[in-house]
Amino acid sequence: LISHLESNGHMDEAHTIPGIITRNTTEKMTSLFSQLPHLSDLPIPDYDDYFNTLGAFSHENRYFATLTGESSRGCWRQGRAQSDKNNGCAFCNLNTQWDGYRHKAPQQVVADIDVLTTRHQTLSVAFMDNVLPPKSTNDIFSKLEQLDKNLKAFAEIRATTKLDELAN
Repeated sequence: LISHLESNGHMDEAHTIPGIITRNTTEKMTSLFSQLPHLSDLPIPDYDDYFNTLGAFSHENRYFATLTGESSRGCWRQGRAQSDKNNGCAFCNLNTQWDGYRHKAPQQVVADIDVLTTRHQTLSVAFMDNVLPPKSTNDIFSKLEQLDKNLKAFAEIRATTKLDELAN
């Protein structure tokens, strides 16, 4: 989209760019979704403008910001119909437009959080995952503990999560 706008200067033909939806789009919406195949390809989010704006507030109008973290997209419970078409999540039926479950390596999740909490001087992190990945959650949180930061973390978990997993 940026390249198109730089070379063309207007939005009239933007609907012809794969993944861009405008009022001139005539295709079915579900055929236009484009997803990043590997979350490890994502750069560390850039929140500099947000925190610069927050820093300009007077002391009485400031608040403690929460950073967002992400370890996965989609749901590991997601199944497929016999036609090999995405069948959505077998538990909650969210994310039916996406093709499969994707996740980052635990060390990348922790490295991103370490960089962002240091850069922006905040220890509050909210994971944006629909549900934390069951195979790597313990690894992620044990590596976060090794950072020796007093993090306050929020995440959605399954009701079936065992107490000993939460205690770690």
